[in-house]
Amino acid sequence: MQSTPREALIKSLKGQKIRIYDLDKVMTGWPSVVNPNIEILREDVQVRITKYATSDHSTFGLIEKRQLLLDEIKLFLDSQSEEQNLALQADLPTVEQYRYNRMGTSAVGILLAINE
Repeated sequence: MQSTPREALIKSLKGQKIRIYDLDKVMTGWPSVVNPNIEILREDVQVRITKYATSDHSTFGLIEKRQLLLDEIKLFLDSQSEEQNLALQADLPTVEQYRYNRMGTSAVGILLAINE
């Protein structure tokens, strides 16, 4: 019986020593810069925050936040379901499938929506 890509990967790694490098050390000396427009961006963000905080949008804001939370919960549940479906398949997920599901299953969006 021919093994699936998932089984072949597991078999090839079994018994191997795998080294995970500290990427901070690997990237030492790499250029690190700040956006040259940082002050403009800071001012723009401050203007938007001030405008948002002083406007009367309580009803609209509440509905918008509630919808955002519901959308994030739906994404989370859909991603959980898709992740389980992918785990049950013989083939490994594509990078795009994995990335999309990781973003959806992390629940970061839900936590950010709740914090709003």
